Amino acid sequence: NDAACGVVMNGLGPNLPPSTLALMDIPGTCQSKARDWLRTGKDVLEFNAERIRQRYAITVFFCETDGGDWLENDMWLSDLHECDWYNRLGLDPCNRVEQMEILRINDNGLQGTLAPELSILSTLYELTLSDNMITGTFPPEYASLSELDTFVLAFNQFEGPMPGFIFRFPDMVYWDIAYNKFTGTLPQDIPERMPDLQVMMMENNDIKGTIPTNLGTLNLRRLHMDDNALSGTIPTELGMPPRLQQLYLHGNQLTGPIPTELANLDVLTALTLHYNSLGVKPNQNAEPA
Repeated sequence: NDAACGVVMNGLGPNLPPSTLALMDIPGTCQSKARDWLRTGKDVLEFNAERIRQRYAITVFFCETDGGDWLENDMWLSDLHECDWYNRLGLDPCNRVEQMEILRINDNGLQGTLAPELSILSTLYELTLSDNMITGTFPPEYASLSELDTFVLAFNQFEGPMPGFIFRFPDMVYWDIAYNKFTGTLPQDIPERMPDLQVMMMENNDIKGTIPTNLGTLNLRRLHMDDNALSGTIPTELGMPPRLQQLYLHGNQLTGPIPTELANLDVLTALTLHYNSLGVKPNQNAEPA
């Protein structure tokens, strides 16, 4: 009931994810710890509501990913502005009005699960958390991060179905969920939802179904779909992107002919097709080629 707690709770207001709201009243949870740390912090009575929400969100994130055991955690949970806390960027991750735009903490020993509270960071355009040990599923609350253009979760231990919203970020350019345990199929409307997509890497998951033919309408530079469980044929449209440099399709269950249209990829430097059943009609059985 102290004044600082009132300022914090008024600042958070209706912006807290409903899925974790009740955890704030349970001692020992990351939500409770973050609130208590924030209300006892220096100058909290001078923070505006947006600053309170931002500081709370990344404090919960730090706690949920065992921040005390990160390889590098300089300045985290210090009195410094959260824009000055350690990141892999080497420069200010916030804009001129101190709104966080980039969260890049890769290869830093993060473990545990992702905090839904990161969805509060509405100005975030890059989320890079690759090469860590993060587990669990991907929080559905992140669907609200509509500004994302860089999304990198590779080399973690995420599992379960890919949530549909990760294919619906309208500004997305660089999308990488490789080397996890995601399941599910690819939607057919990726070009309509993410028309600026240039890099799509999803290798080493357990993704099934066919390759959407309209992926070839994107201005792709790299397309990594290897080591999944994709079936069907290779779309001839994959010979269309004029800047495609890497096309990795090996280690799937693809059948049918190798499209001659792939010869149109003038800047292609890497093409992998092995460990499929190419050259075989879809209704025939054959050993992988």
